[in-house]
Amino acid sequence: MKYKLFLSLFGVGFIPHLGAVIATVATGVACLLLHALLPASVGQRLLIIVLLFVCIFFSALMSIPFVGSQRTYDHHWIVIDEFLGVLVAFSPFLIWQPSPMTPATFVLILLAFGFFDFFKPFGIRAIDRKEHWPAAVVIDDILAGVYAALLSYGVLFMLH
Repeated sequence: MKYKLFLSLFGVGFIPHLGAVIATVATGVACLLLHALLPASVGQRLLIIVLLFVCIFFSALMSIPFVGSQRTYDHHWIVIDEFLGVLVAFSPFLIWQPSPMTPATFVLILLAFGFFDFFKPFGIRAIDRKEHWPAAVVIDDILAGVYAALLSYGVLFMLH
């Protein structure tokens, strides 16, 4: 039960048809709150984000095998992968941007992540298809987060 609570992001994943969407938006909001609490030093910000990511990533990797079946590890209610992907997508902002995020930037990052998570281009689908590999459950969303971060930060860089 404790594994399901963690992997479902405290039950969010069990919300019918909207678990992943709510987890994505809630994680975006959590990133905004985290940004306000982070210290000013870029080095300290980087350390905190990396430690947060590593702890949750390895906790997920250790928990997923306990809820897997013979056919798949990627159950619809597992949304901790969305948390990790969105955290990665917001990481450039969390680490290098000391100023508050605009609503447009917030929406851009979430839409970019949603696009890459849903359509799974550029190798994401190949990872997602490895249902027999527990790490694939989170790695595909992390890669979607990397692409979303690159796209979002690139767009913002070109606009400024």
